[in-house]
Amino acid sequence: MSDRSTPPDPGPAGAGRAGRGRVRRLPRDRSGLAGNPLEQLAAGPAPFRDLDPSGELSGDVPIDTAAAEADRRALFASLLAEDPFADEEPEPEGPEPYVTAVLVCHNGAAWLPTTLAALKSQQRAPDQIVAVDTGSSDDSLRITTRALGTTRVVRAAASTAYGAAVEAGLAAMEVSATDRAERREWVWLLHDDSAPAADALERLLSHAVRNPSLSVLGAKAVDWDHPDRLVDIGQSTDAAGRRETYLEPGEIDQGQHDQPRDVLAVGTAGALVRRETWDALDGFDPALPLLREDVDFGWRAARSGRRVAIVPAAEVRHARATLTGRRDGAL
Repeated sequence: MSDRSTPPDPGPAGAGRAGRGRVRRLPRDRSGLAGNPLEQLAAGPAPFRDLDPSGELSGDVPIDTAAAEADRRALFASLLAEDPFADEEPEPEGPEPYVTAVLVCHNGAAWLPTTLAALKSQQRAPDQIVAVDTGSSDDSLRITTRALGTTRVVRAAASTAYGAAVEAGLAAMEVSATDRAERREWVWLLHDDSAPAADALERLLSHAVRNPSLSVLGAKAVDWDHPDRLVDIGQSTDAAGRRETYLEPGEIDQGQHDQPRDVLAVGTAGALVRRETWDALDGFDPALPLLREDVDFGWRAARSGRRVAIVPAAEVRHARATLTGRRDGAL
């Protein structure tokens, strides 16, 4: 049994370097997949029928076309969605997971219509949605109120930290202790500039059911304007305590990080957290500055014996408006 007092760094050394340049062959080693995925590719979409099981190209294969790339990604996503890496028994039969989506907003009118539309188009819809507006000076409050209704929007001061905003949203949607005891509650964290794919929540929950020891699950985040570029596939720290993202700047998503795995921390945009874990850890540490609470939360989760994982089959477009300086007004 591993020592949880020091969270491991399960990320592969140099993993981010796999995404540089144009790839002319598919990965050879996908150990853990049921069967040889290259054999499945060879029998799959037309652009890959000239692949032999060694991974070599045997002819002019149009892998640079958008259609071929979409086929390849869809097939690998399908294979990985079956979770061949799960090493535990699925969650026993019981109540369906109950998900509260908490959308925190601050001057995000430029992205909110897309984010709200993505949230409402989920194939597995959240059981309840609440938005928390932290003193927006643009149209954010009007947009969220029109989309969700006044009872589903909480107003908070502009100085409210992200974790405190999430707590305010959860408090507004609180249910009785009896109801909570009968539910498998999850909290789905969203930013106003993060638009989840239609199957994002479904894939996160499916992975959680098949891996019941997981407490925090993160989605693969891609750039809002350039969704072929990766921005978050899990996080760790190096020996000096600096954040490690496993990514090169502007790294192209070619499926090189599509294997679900345990990580130290995940980004908060699209993260799915067990409500029991959120309450036990008292949420995010309010003493930490913005954009630092995710690593701290993952660290504390690991120290308490809980697992954190990235689920790349679940995808979120993220503008990272605060980090890139595109958001009006300080947080």
